[in-house]
Amino acid sequence: MRILAIMPLGLMLALAVPAAAQQQNDSQAPQADKCRAQTEQGAKQQPGQQADDGNLTAKLNDCGGVLKPPPTGDQGMAAPAPDEGKTPVIKPGEVPPQPPKQ
Repeated sequence: MRILAIMPLGLMLALAVPAAAQQQNDSQAPQADKCRAQTEQGAKQQPGQQADDGNLTAKLNDCGGVLKPPPTGDQGMAAPAPDEGKTPVIKPGEVPPQPPKQ
């Protein structure tokens, strides 16, 4: 009889653990912007203003000691894949003709 009384409690606990883990992942999503390193433009300080080491330490503590680099390059530039049949293919063992050396 005790086993039958303990089973529902065990099942409820087993179902609660994944729900708690899912809630933690949802709360970590906003940290992505907080954990992004500043660009050089954003990191420039006005003359006479000193760096706040306590603020940097708190930022690293909040992010688990890992800052993500800022995005670089052209994020919107993506070349489309070439049309099928126009891409030159060199099969194994084939060497294209080479111009003579001068």
